[in-house]
Amino acid sequence: MAGVLPAPASAAAQESGPGGHRKWLGGVIGAVVIGLPMFTSADFNPNLGACARTECFAPLATAVGFTLGFLLGKELDDGAARRFAAGPRLDLRPRRTVQLPFLPDRGRVAGAAALLSGAEGLVLLEEGTRSLPGGLRGLRDAAVVEERAAIVAATPAGLFALPLGRDDIPGKRVDARGARLVAAGSGGGLVVSGAAGLLGFTSLGEGAGLELLEAARTTGDPLAADLVWPRASRIAWVLEGPRLVARDGGTLAEVGALELTASARSLDVDAALAVVAAGRDGVYVIDVSDPAMPRLTARYQGIRNAFDAALLESRAYIAAGEQGLVVVDIERPSAPEVVGVVRNLGSPSLVLRASRQLWVVDGATSEAHSVSFAGVAPPY
Repeated sequence: MAGVLPAPASAAAQESGPGGHRKWLGGVIGAVVIGLPMFTSADFNPNLGACARTECFAPLATAVGFTLGFLLGKELDDGAARRFAAGPRLDLRPRRTVQLPFLPDRGRVAGAAALLSGAEGLVLLEEGTRSLPGGLRGLRDAAVVEERAAIVAATPAGLFALPLGRDDIPGKRVDARGARLVAAGSGGGLVVSGAAGLLGFTSLGEGAGLELLEAARTTGDPLAADLVWPRASRIAWVLEGPRLVARDGGTLAEVGALELTASARSLDVDAALAVVAAGRDGVYVIDVSDPAMPRLTARYQGIRNAFDAALLESRAYIAAGEQGLVVVDIERPSAPEVVGVVRNLGSPSLVLRASRQLWVVDGATSEAHSVSFAGVAPPY
């Protein structure tokens, strides 16, 4: 059994970014400016009814002052966030554009290939474009198991194995328990999320002849929003409600966790950093160099809806729908800076890194664009 680090005590993480503090500062200033004179004034009774004494009127004035200051500060916060997310326009010519047969819900990467999945089927984007056999009802997610030359698809009816290099062989059910998410690690290992919790598998065989052996399970955990198992790492990262949890890939034991302030929707992990897209609640940048103690380095808002996010080298790429693809420099993770917004790729709903390029899915047209940012200087 792999060694497991003890879970740390929860610790507050430093939150930074373009907005969030002005509303609280404004509330305090408003409370002091309006409420303090009331506390220091003498009692008076100008026919104000029941609340005519200082001990009654002063708290009410303080609350009013705090509310006014808070609302004014929030407007300043929102303005700063909008300016942060605006960024200069950055138009890039896609290296390749593929018209997808459906709008995918999720995507996974394996080397230079991207695997897109949706209720209508699977599409593998590599040198060519392949639509894989359909017929998997309620398909929710899929992952490439490179060591087994197989694709494992998650459905409410269980897990199905398909051969990676063949389009004419239907999938075979390899586990009957319903599944929502699946991620493949090194050595043919799998982590699967379903309604009953997490399942860990080792694998044997190849292609449609794949066999899964249960290695670990958890129960009672909340439904996972996303999970990522980076290759060559023993740690699988799971978004469980408002928590980012590091779990041992072999035993599924909790190694460490970070409490987020909002439930998130998607996750990407690359080396020592993770980026979490949380919809209207913004984007989190997290230091995961120590899985026992993941640390929030920055959270920023101003993106109207962060649908998805991906890390590539020293930048985070955020699929922000009609707002475009937001490119954020995170060379200094504690001080992220928007260096450009790509607005000529439609309405990005998914973004995946594959080798040294990105696949960006346009949620309006169901097109997938292959984009390379190599050699693209920030448009300061």
